[in-house]
Amino acid sequence: MGNRPFYYSSIYVDSKNENRVYSLYSMVSRSEDGGKSFDVIIPYSGVHPDHHAWWIHPEDPSFMVDGNDGGLNITRDMGKTWRFTEKLPVGQFYHINVDNDFPYNLYGGMQDNGSWVGPAYVFNFAGIRNHDWQELSFGDGFDVAPIPGDSRYGYTMSQQGNVSRYDRVSGYNKTVRPTAPDTATELRFNWNAPVAIDPHNNNGVYYGSQFLHYSSNRGDDWTILSPDLTTNDPEKQKQGESGGLTIDATGAENHTTTLAIAPSPVDRNVIWVGTDDGNVQVTRDRGANWTNVAANLPGLPAGSWIPQVRASKYNAGEAFVVANDYRRNNWSAYAYHTSDYGQTWTRIVDDSDVFGYTLAILQDPIEPNLVFLGTENGLYVSFDKGQNWNKWTHGYPSASTMDLAYQEREHDLAIGTFGRAFYVLDDIRPLRAFAAKGVENAKNEDIIVFDVNDAYQMTYRQPAGMRFPADGGPFQGQNKYFFSAPVKFWVRNDEVKEEKPEETKGKKKRKGKKAEAEETDAPAPKKLPKKIKMTVLNTAGDTVRTASSTVKKGEMNTIAWDLRRRNPYPVKRSGSGPQFGAFGPGGSVGGGRNREQTAGSALPGDYTIVLEYGDHKIEKQVKVHTDPRIQMNMSDLRAKQAFEDEVLQMSQTWSKITGRVRDANSVITKVEAQMKNADKEKVKELKDAVKELKEKFNDVRKVTIGLPRTRGQGIIRNFTPNAGTWLGQARRYASNRLTAPGPNERQLLDNAEKMMNTALQVVNDFFANEWPKFKEVYENTDLGYFKDFSDPINK
Repeated sequence: MGNRPFYYSSIYVDSKNENRVYSLYSMVSRSEDGGKSFDVIIPYSGVHPDHHAWWIHPEDPSFMVDGNDGGLNITRDMGKTWRFTEKLPVGQFYHINVDNDFPYNLYGGMQDNGSWVGPAYVFNFAGIRNHDWQELSFGDGFDVAPIPGDSRYGYTMSQQGNVSRYDRVSGYNKTVRPTAPDTATELRFNWNAPVAIDPHNNNGVYYGSQFLHYSSNRGDDWTILSPDLTTNDPEKQKQGESGGLTIDATGAENHTTTLAIAPSPVDRNVIWVGTDDGNVQVTRDRGANWTNVAANLPGLPAGSWIPQVRASKYNAGEAFVVANDYRRNNWSAYAYHTSDYGQTWTRIVDDSDVFGYTLAILQDPIEPNLVFLGTENGLYVSFDKGQNWNKWTHGYPSASTMDLAYQEREHDLAIGTFGRAFYVLDDIRPLRAFAAKGVENAKNEDIIVFDVNDAYQMTYRQPAGMRFPADGGPFQGQNKYFFSAPVKFWVRNDEVKEEKPEETKGKKKRKGKKAEAEETDAPAPKKLPKKIKMTVLNTAGDTVRTASSTVKKGEMNTIAWDLRRRNPYPVKRSGSGPQFGAFGPGGSVGGGRNREQTAGSALPGDYTIVLEYGDHKIEKQVKVHTDPRIQMNMSDLRAKQAFEDEVLQMSQTWSKITGRVRDANSVITKVEAQMKNADKEKVKELKDAVKELKEKFNDVRKVTIGLPRTRGQGIIRNFTPNAGTWLGQARRYASNRLTAPGPNERQLLDNAEKMMNTALQVVNDFFANEWPKFKEVYENTDLGYFKDFSDPINK
């Protein structure tokens, strides 16, 4: 087995054959003679190395499961072949970053699984699949830092301080690890060495050993901006002699190193650094002088780890620090805040606030009172800058929350976990509003409507690979879809719970007369309505769309504009069955006869969304964009909309025609039903009239709603193309164009108009000539039911 070190070694014995033994380490070996000799069955390739867990089926030893640093693998043939399980989203991420692409990407490094980039959402009809992710570099992955404004490039870290600048397109990686300034100096890099993009120069990057290194040319050259920022304790630097039982072969045992770098986005001269031996260093003159302010952190044991420092976006002297000491069996939570460059600190987190030692902290870039905190046991949020903390449990697990990042364009919170991969909390602006108002104040308002994100009329495609992956396919993450402009709002809970008699039994109520008088005189709280109305207006003030929704009180609500406009030529729903046939235009929101009928997409531009709730009328602005990947111009889009209006107007006329025919058909059907129960002699003449009418009515049906279906086996088609067919095709062809409708669409509409004119003549002639005769016979029979269609239909 060579000179490779043995990692995670353990032994498993086959219960069916005690001489069959499996040994797990970097590889997997099997013995058939009770351990006297071993053969490698999983080499250091194919299946991920470093094996931790093994399961042998108690009745079928050919069926085994291997758990390793890369995930779960299964064999059904005694280890000859293995299948990797792609369904488990269990990535162990140390850090998370985002870029500003559209869709934006998430970046992070995983334990022994390299550094990766993948989309926060995708423009296809499946969720985010495994193959949407790209490995940028291998090794034990840690931080990944994309270069702002040029996300093709960035930096990835791996063990022993190795850092490279990647090219996401070509795959070219350049090693840019800083080198020692002289032969007498040995650089010490943490297992998880820190990197930070210079917020004042996108080409600038900071990197940490025991020193702070800086490059202004993307890592090609480095300068040292500090002395040794650690305690430089030689007793903590013996990893070359022993990492415990054996020497440290990986770099994981390096100590007295830097862990965190936080350059101030407010002042380029202010830089913070945290170390793994308890130091918090700050410079206010870009490294000429440094102050160790760790001793000012109240209650923090000396030598604790400082895994993260966050420099405020509001003030140069303001920062947040998280610390932990669990490596020495101290599981307490530590987080601090300073406003004076670390001269004084306020401890904002302890064990009474959260559960689990602290790992990450992030202040909102727009609302300073909103702060997020990651612990070993979940995510916490504060609405008052750390005075109080609330555990976030909405769709998020109690996972080791290692790092946090904002995507500022879309107001998303990206979360990196160690064991549950990445999560994205979409649009945190409601939380921002609660923090700005104060939670209790906000909860007492009747309604709060939050700002609306820009909306995009995106085109979606099928995902790469299989359309139907079934249950055995790859993991599929939740997707964000741009089919609407969702408006989020909060409604006060006015549902007062009445105490039951048994709840008040034994309770003492002592109130003074003044309090009782105030209770008696206080007006009853206003009862809030159960419905909210939405109106969408264009810049001219015209109504584009309306909708309503039932509200959930005391909860976050959403009412969404689907980015369509209402039908300017709505159709009257009469008779039974569809109004347009299989290819007819139009539709309604969510189906149903009382919903607003819709037309096509609204034009891109600025719109006002008005919500009316009781006495409240709130306006919010939204900007609608077309798909930025597709070139379109407004003149073509306006021409498409004008053409659609022609189709809709003609469809309205067609609906009147077919509606009358359907109503007439309903009358004939009901008359036939009446005749079945009537005296045969009495309805003899009417029966002949109905028979004659139906023969002539078939000519009407043929050019409008189609003849009745014939019965038989197999597929029976009685459909004859009519004006509605051509209208539907005209609208469908026009909606699929990226330019103004052309001759094809115009020809389809001309065909529809010709057929409709023909049908209109046939229908009007029928109701002017044949229907009155039928009516006269019916009235003479006196069955008491008829509907007059004497007035002609006009276009």
